[in-house]
Amino acid sequence: MKDLYQIGLGPKRFVSAELRPYHKGWMITRISEPDNAPKAEGLDLKILNMVIIDADNEGVILYLGESIVSRRGAKRYVHLGFQVYSGTPRRRPVYQEKGDSYV
Repeated sequence: MKDLYQIGLGPKRFVSAELRPYHKGWMITRISEPDNAPKAEGLDLKILNMVIIDADNEGVILYLGESIVSRRGAKRYVHLGFQVYSGTPRRRPVYQEKGDSYV
C-alpha cells in the first residue's frame, strides 16, 4: 500500500487520500479535494476506489479516519464495503478470482 494516492484534475488541482499503517491494516486519515470542486463529482469516491483496488490486491483491511467520518458520515461509504466496527468504519478485502486461484 502507498501512503498517498492522487488524481490530477488540472494545473495545481488534484484530489488525494492519505493513509497510515493502523492495526493490521491501513487507516485512511484524510481525503483532500479542491475547494471549488462540486460535491456532485464524487471525487472522494473516485480516490477511494483507487485505494480499495490496491487494498483488495494486497489483502489489506482499510479503516476510515475520524475526520472523514465526521465530515462526510460513514453511511456515504457503506456501498464500498465499509462497516462500523468498534466505532471505526472498516473494510475487509474482497478477493477476486483469477483462474484457479484467488488474489
